[in-house]
Parts: sequence; structure tokens; C-alpha cells
Amino acid sequence: MATVLAGLFIHGFIILPLILFIVTRMNVFKYIRGMSQALVTAFGTASSSATLPVTYRCVEEKNHIDPRVSRFV
Repeated sequence: MATVLAGLFIHGFIILPLILFIVTRMNVFKYIRGMSQALVTAFGTASSSATLPVTYRCVEEKNHIDPRVSRFV
């Protein structure tokens, strides 16, 4: 159990932010701060479908990602 939790922690807090920084050269902490409303909504509703509108707004307005890229999903 501890091994799985350690692996998830390393993946979520080291590997993924490192990939974001390498690919985009974006400040990871600033990006996560911009996504905080979407993260709270996701944990609160436990539904990815209900979170999509909030996520789009956070990505496009707070993190200034091109809408063509964010709507590609």
C-alpha cells in the first residue's frame, strides 16, 4: 500500500510538473494556482463532466492558454 501511495505521489508531484515545465517552460506553481478553482470543483463534485466548464475557464482566462488548444479535448 505504501509503495502505491509513494508512486502516486512521485508521479503527481514530481513527474507531471516536470513534464509541464520542460514542454511549456511555464511556472508550475503559477499554473496550479490558476487551476485551483477547477481542482476544488473536481474534488467537490467528484464528476469530471461537471468540472469541464470551470476547467475551460481556468485554462483560458487564468492561465492564458489558446482556446484552440484547450478545446481540443
